[in-house]
Amino acid sequence: MSEIKEAKDKLHSSSLNFVNDRGESLSSISTTLSGALSVVEKVSDAASVPLVGLVCSLISDIIHICETTKQNKKICSSIKDRAIIAKLCVEKLQSHQKLFVKRFNDPGYREAFIKFNNVLNNILSFVKKVSDASLFQKIANTISIKEKFEELTIEFDSSMNMLHFSITIDNSIQGDLDTENLNNDIEELKTLLKNFGGSDNMFIQEIQKLNHKIETNKFQGIKAIEIDPLKLIKPDVFRDSDRRGGNGFLKRFIIKKVLKGSDVACISCFIDEETENNENNENNENNENNENNENMESKENKENKENKENKENKENKENKENEENIEQKEIKKKMERFQAELAILGKLKDSTNILRFYGLSKLDGQRVMVFEWTEWGNLEEVYSDRKIDWSNKIHIALDICRGLVFLHLASILHHDIRCKNIMMTPRLEPKIANFEYSRENDQLTTGYEKTVKVLHWMAPEKISSTKEKPVQYTYECEIFSFGMLLWELTFEKIPYKNLNIEEVKKTVLSGKRESFEFGECNSELTKLQKRLRKIIENAWDEKPGARKTSQTIFTKFVKLANYCEDLDKKDPNILKYDSSNSPSQPISDIQEKTEKISFPYIKPFPEGVKSHNARDYKTAWEIFECHANLGVPSAKYWKAYYYDHGYHVKKDLATAARLYKELADDGFADASLRYSQMILTKEGGLQLDKNAFLMYLTKAADNGNYFAQFKLGDLLVKQGNKDTGVKYLKLAALSDNVKAIELLKKMEINFIN
Repeated sequence: MSEIKEAKDKLHSSSLNFVNDRGESLSSISTTLSGALSVVEKVSDAASVPLVGLVCSLISDIIHICETTKQNKKICSSIKDRAIIAKLCVEKLQSHQKLFVKRFNDPGYREAFIKFNNVLNNILSFVKKVSDASLFQKIANTISIKEKFEELTIEFDSSMNMLHFSITIDNSIQGDLDTENLNNDIEELKTLLKNFGGSDNMFIQEIQKLNHKIETNKFQGIKAIEIDPLKLIKPDVFRDSDRRGGNGFLKRFIIKKVLKGSDVACISCFIDEETENNENNENNENNENNENNENMESKENKENKENKENKENKENKENKENEENIEQKEIKKKMERFQAELAILGKLKDSTNILRFYGLSKLDGQRVMVFEWTEWGNLEEVYSDRKIDWSNKIHIALDICRGLVFLHLASILHHDIRCKNIMMTPRLEPKIANFEYSRENDQLTTGYEKTVKVLHWMAPEKISSTKEKPVQYTYECEIFSFGMLLWELTFEKIPYKNLNIEEVKKTVLSGKRESFEFGECNSELTKLQKRLRKIIENAWDEKPGARKTSQTIFTKFVKLANYCEDLDKKDPNILKYDSSNSPSQPISDIQEKTEKISFPYIKPFPEGVKSHNARDYKTAWEIFECHANLGVPSAKYWKAYYYDHGYHVKKDLATAARLYKELADDGFADASLRYSQMILTKEGGLQLDKNAFLMYLTKAADNGNYFAQFKLGDLLVKQGNKDTGVKYLKLAALSDNVKAIELLKKMEINFIN
């Protein structure tokens, strides 16, 4: 019931007061959404009031997306407020059964409820777009975002009034909150676009598709670039720091080499070495087994006892061999995943604040990963050896955050954000390094030891994680760690340095954090320190949902960096280093009270698809048309498809084209593709318009239709725009489009790298 309490508190703080038709307060609402859905099941007997279930499901989806979004959180917050209002009102209506029956017996009220369902569908579609990182470039048109947001809020408020969900709202306060939220997110979006102009939508899609292949264990064939060992040459001048590690228990080594004129770090990787050794062992053992089998065959004439013993020995060896084969397969799979993950790491080279990965190679018979060389080592080493002034601290934090945003836009989590994993150049440029899949895989390191290493930066929810109740690592966990890194950089020391492991756990889980003890300084620097402190506190908040996103933090650091530059211009010495739960109410006789309600039965949408596959086009059409009228985009597409092909209804290409266009303009990929084809072939009364054809084909490709990606890529290559064309072809190939794969092979282009 904490969610209801939180919703009430938030609504009261926004000057919202619920009243029913008789003016009674609705402050004692106690049913949850799950309870509401269970009530719907009892009331409807799977037939009578499916609309209520649909509405509850839509509201639940909207709230979930708004709570978990990583982008445009303030816009989604305003939408979430309204969704919670709708949720409480629907639950209250269900708890008053007489009123429920009375209203739903009114055809006009049912029609209003259907329109409300349609509005919620539109809102769900909107929040999906503004919260999806893969749509980063496509939501750049801030005017359309603002207009769409205002349009949806007006439609929502109108529908709520039509349903007699009476709410007294201080419109001036709510309007101010909406405007503030909208303007803040638009400003943040503009800042991101200005700083991430190169992070186009195709790049994000490409990374996400590679991630999806790894998550679904379809990473076979995805490999990192192989570098010829002969191309790794020795530096002209050798220094003691050019070789690190490789002694005693620290078997992993780092050696400086030169690749095509650039200094690189060759880092040994044990996963690959282990796999190759196991493969060699497997071959040796197979040879031994073959020899044993030959020896056994040569002793066929021995006594029965010996034959029995040999048979048992053979069975034991076969069992052992089977176990070893299974183990070898697991190791091989692990190696393939390692290769695929390194391939993704190689894709991140476009970010100046992520340590560049060149590929895999061999050095003195040892497999190595080849990374960009950073002369100064990691940030922890830098702040231990040197004092960093405030201007450099802010710019280092800004650059680290830029790299983090780059990763998060591509749906990649680092898992170990701390100063030790930030490599530094002599120009004080930070490079995020030591990703989860490129770390040392030392068998001597236990799970406990790994936890100890990162505990000082770990989010409280992860500290509380157990084998029985594991907690997944999330973006919010990473933001917490980033907050700890910012504190570490600010005060140039490891957090909770003087506490033991149990004391660190107790401190973090109790909600306590490191203190801020700035030295005495001028007023301008004090202002900067206060702003920095607020950023850190927003990042390490106890509640994961209250932590700011990497994008929001980045925009704040952009402003802080600009402030530093202004102070530097005013006086270069200003920023120099200083010293410093109620149960659901029972509802009786529900079935008896709702028998008077008579609604047409709405079959679930998937039943329409099943009917179509069974060639029962009449039933399928009835289901698709019904759900299309409720505002379900997929149903609307099927409706257009039926008009397009003349299934059950008379073929009507003009109507099909109109429906396809409406869906295409809302970002429905398949509809965009079909509408572009109809423009090209002049179907449905459409005129040939090459610009419109290309625009809708691009819409389909940008929204993930792999056939459109192939078609557009092929077209662009033929027109001479090879670079952009190849990007689309690669996206199609990553979706296993055979034609795209064949075309790229013909062009001698590796679509993985």
